[in-house]
Amino acid sequence: MKTLNLFVFIILFSVSKIFSQQLPEITLEYYNNLILNPAFAAYKIYDKTVFFQHKQLWTGINEAPTLQYLCGSMFINNYVGIGTKFFNFKTGLFNRQGIELSYGVRFKVSENDLMSLGFSAVLYQLNFDKSKVKIYENFDKVISESRDNAIYPDFNFGMLYYNDNFFIGLSVMQLLNNSSNLFNEKLENKQVRHYYAQFSTKYELLDFYILAPYVNFRFVNKEIWQGKFSLLNRIYNSFEIGLGYKTSKEFSISFVYNNNTIIAGYNYDIPFHDIKKHTAGSHEIIFGYNFGKAKNKTLLSN
Repeated sequence: MKTLNLFVFIILFSVSKIFSQQLPEITLEYYNNLILNPAFAAYKIYDKTVFFQHKQLWTGINEAPTLQYLCGSMFINNYVGIGTKFFNFKTGLFNRQGIELSYGVRFKVSENDLMSLGFSAVLYQLNFDKSKVKIYENFDKVISESRDNAIYPDFNFGMLYYNDNFFIGLSVMQLLNNSSNLFNEKLENKQVRHYYAQFSTKYELLDFYILAPYVNFRFVNKEIWQGKFSLLNRIYNSFEIGLGYKTSKEFSISFVYNNNTIIAGYNYDIPFHDIKKHTAGSHEIIFGYNFGKAKNKTLLSN
């Protein structure tokens, strides 16, 4: 019966009309915004960057979601950047993995302001490990006639307006609204569009201290949305402490070493909703390396 209950939970997790987060939520995306917006392919601080991120959600809960990203980007010239993202998202009996190729172009809007537009193509595979499901009714065709995996294409679009002191980003993910029919027509799992709006600025309060507020809103439809508010504190040019709150009733705290070449950090999400009775929170790590010559500063650069 435990296996059946787990399966029901995962189905509820996967169906977009019931649960909003088809695309997994990451906390440290400020350092690797290519995850949410392909326009960041033409924003990175150096010619070439590589990032790895891993997140374990809801530690203590069996079969809780995990996700990994491996991202890279580079400039072709002063105006065009390209990016690659490999991703893996596993939750219970389901696994989503794939590759995303991004293309971004930037141009001057004024003497100090730039805008970049980005487009990405995605190819991903959905896997369902039905060998772990115990069927109590032999006539349950939702399971017996389901497929083990299926491959789908998709597209994302984004735009970014920025200078050395702020950025504003808008993006839309899963443009095709795919219907991932692993369970044929008996159970629809539609991949709906996700919209993101991001904003950040910085204040150089002291010679050794920079404060950078960061806001990120996610919209699925008018009834499903989530907000994230963070304060990033940079001390002595390399050490950063982040404090954040999400409208999903979670607080976060992060510690990052960032000398503009090496970025290594850890984040801890602390839940304050009903799930806190079953988990101690979520853990996330990030590691990045910047190569080559600087193209523009990030907000927390000097």
